[in-house]
Amino acid sequence: MPSDTGILLTAGILLFHLVYSQAHHIEVNITVPEFKIDTEDAYLCVSAVLPVHPHKLIGVIPHASQEVVHHILLYGCTEPHMAPKSGAEVAVWRCDMMPVCNGPSVIFYGWGRNAPDLQLPEGVGYSVGEHTGIEFIVAQVHYLAVRPPDDHSGVTLVLKPHSVPYAAGMLTYASWFEVPPGKESHLVENTCCFKSYQPLTMFAVRVHTHTLGRQVYMTREAWNHSGIETLYTRDPQLPQSFVPSTRHVLWPGDRLTVTCDFDSTSRSTVTSAGGTHNDEMCNMYVMLYSKTPYLTMCSDSTTDIRDDSPGALPREATLALDPSPFWKPPQPEGLVPAPPGADADGAAEDEEREEDEDYEDYQVDENEGTPPPMVVDPQGAYGDATSVTAGPDGSIWVLYRASGVWQADTFDDQHQITRDKPVPEAVVVQLDPDNGTVLARWGAGMFYLPHMISADAAGNIWVVDTGRHQVLKFTPGGQLLMTVGTELVPGSGPEHFCMPTQVSVLRDGSFLVADGYCNNRVVLFDSAGKFVGRWTRWCYIAAV
Repeated sequence: MPSDTGILLTAGILLFHLVYSQAHHIEVNITVPEFKIDTEDAYLCVSAVLPVHPHKLIGVIPHASQEVVHHILLYGCTEPHMAPKSGAEVAVWRCDMMPVCNGPSVIFYGWGRNAPDLQLPEGVGYSVGEHTGIEFIVAQVHYLAVRPPDDHSGVTLVLKPHSVPYAAGMLTYASWFEVPPGKESHLVENTCCFKSYQPLTMFAVRVHTHTLGRQVYMTREAWNHSGIETLYTRDPQLPQSFVPSTRHVLWPGDRLTVTCDFDSTSRSTVTSAGGTHNDEMCNMYVMLYSKTPYLTMCSDSTTDIRDDSPGALPREATLALDPSPFWKPPQPEGLVPAPPGADADGAAEDEEREEDEDYEDYQVDENEGTPPPMVVDPQGAYGDATSVTAGPDGSIWVLYRASGVWQADTFDDQHQITRDKPVPEAVVVQLDPDNGTVLARWGAGMFYLPHMISADAAGNIWVVDTGRHQVLKFTPGGQLLMTVGTELVPGSGPEHFCMPTQVSVLRDGSFLVADGYCNNRVVLFDSAGKFVGRWTRWCYIAAV
């Protein structure tokens, strides 16, 4: 039985950690100062001075009432339309008449209808401050009526001065539209295809319409086109806060649609999208986390949701070292790690595969259970880094060439590699994304001219070896699962490659190979490595 002294000591330690944690939070108030406005539906913008050096925004405390304020949005940008003058804490201006930022901006927080405080999950934060994608924060406050004289609306930003393992991000949906009168249900849809190199995990959602909105929901087309799944739905007449959601993982290539359902039976004229409370809006803000910052907007069914929008990690930025590099967030619902030796479906590779009779000689080499030579003490030069990719767990995979440098005489005039031995060093390296620590290194004595590395949704690692004329699939630990192509023999048929360059794995486990240096084609295979078809410069040719 623990002693009273032990209990008191434990309580003291917990209290110390709580006080220490709170003491290392910085609060920045953005309050609308005195500013005369005599019209309803006025928009005021306020920019504030952030602390020097990069910080992580981990919470927002709103100070507003829905009887006075329609909504508050926080914008991130590199330069606000007006910056606080020397010695001033804030700058204020009418932003229904002038822009919010000088240049691109991104919305990363929204409040409405008396929503409560926002606190991000432990280990997640927005990168803000100098040398980040959000150097300034601007609060846009939309007043319903004439601003009362004693108003002090605004927000308090809660910041941490040190890094956290995961970056918060935002997918914002907005549309321009018209709602015809007298309709019990009128749907407005906004669809974008998510384009990025990294998976995103959604954890909270805010929806926004005005008085006619009845439901706002997000759907996703299944990756195998088998149907539509609903990821989130909410009544926009409820408090418009960020509400915790099921932690769905959004994968590159997902087709995401946000739909707003409006009831216009109370209107006798057309209602348009606009900024006043008599107009309408159709918005969804999806808060998410990932290894690097991701903030972007889908507007009126633009083709792509991209990762090069303002607010994303700028090229000149650097990542601060993570004080807790082994922290991981809770396992997202519905995402089950694949067991070692599993393919992209999570099922073990079958030992025997049915071969198309026209391609019985297709070279699929199954070597399960036979790991490649491992480097116990991975010393020696890495050489040139030829390819980098990120795994679904956020770890970084780098493919090096070590002593296997590509030189003028590496290939003969028949595209055959002239060296007779593979590269002796281990050239596949797994790195911690925060501090660059080597987590694993393998592949010694296996590759002749390693060229590109990819990771699939199950975490398997794919390497394209231009010198071997093959594509190789491995477990994260380096166990060989499959090879495609004929080793060291170039060719143009379905069983050969000629100096292939890259592989891309689809959600169903099928994969595309860029067979470009000699054959100028892209080749499609099913998840078992069976030839399906190929694209040349002129057409697609399917297997017969």
